[in-house]
Amino acid sequence: MLEGLKPHKFSRTDVCKVAKIEALLPETDAIILKEAIDDYLNWPSLTLEKALAERKIYISDDTIRKHRLKICVCFRGG
Repeated sequence: MLEGLKPHKFSRTDVCKVAKIEALLPETDAIILKEAIDDYLNWPSLTLEKALAERKIYISDDTIRKHRLKICVCFRGG
């Protein structure tokens, strides 16, 4: 059943949903998102997830947390 099981090889172009959405936003909104992501004291992950969802931007608190900790695909390299 598990024959051929291999780890995924990440490409240098792989990014998480935080980076994907940031890239799609207008520059001013991208800056606001980046500042909120960087401001973990005022924007706990769950609070930021809910505030973004109110604006129809859906990023899970776990994805935000992983990006903040630099353990998402953005920081793995290829």
